[in-house]
Amino acid sequence: MTVYETTKRLPTISNPGHSQWIRWAGSLSVLLFYCVAMTIASHLPIDFSRPTGMDKVLHFAAFGGLAFLASRLCQRGQWSWRRTAVILLVVVVYASVDEWSQTWVPLRVCDLRDWLADVSGTCTGLAACLLMRPRDRD
Repeated sequence: MTVYETTKRLPTISNPGHSQWIRWAGSLSVLLFYCVAMTIASHLPIDFSRPTGMDKVLHFAAFGGLAFLASRLCQRGQWSWRRTAVILLVVVVYASVDEWSQTWVPLRVCDLRDWLADVSGTCTGLAACLLMRPRDRD
C-alpha cells in the first residue's frame, strides 16, 4: 500500500471554527504589520522631495486604512456602534501619541493639522467599512 492510498483512506476533519480562527489571526497579523509599518515610517526623518500638502494626504490615507482594517477585524459578525466608537477612540489616541512622539525625531514636528488629517482619515475609513457591511434583507 502506497502513502497516497493510505492518506486517501484517512477521514477528513471539518472544523469551521478552526478556519474562522485562522482568518481572524491572519487579519490581526495584517493589522499589526500595518501598525508597525506606520510607526516606523512616521519616525523617519522627513523627505523634503515631496510636494507641499502631500503630507496631509498621506496622513489621511494611512489612518483611513488603519481604521478600515481595525473595523473589518473587530466587526466580524454583528456590527455595533459601541465597537466602532472604541475603534475610533483607539485609533485617535494612537494618532495623538504618534504625532506627539515625533517631537523627538530629527526634522519632525508635532503638527495639529497632521493630527486633524489623521482623525479625518480615521472617520472616513470607519464610514467606508460601515458602508461595506452586509445589510439585513427584509
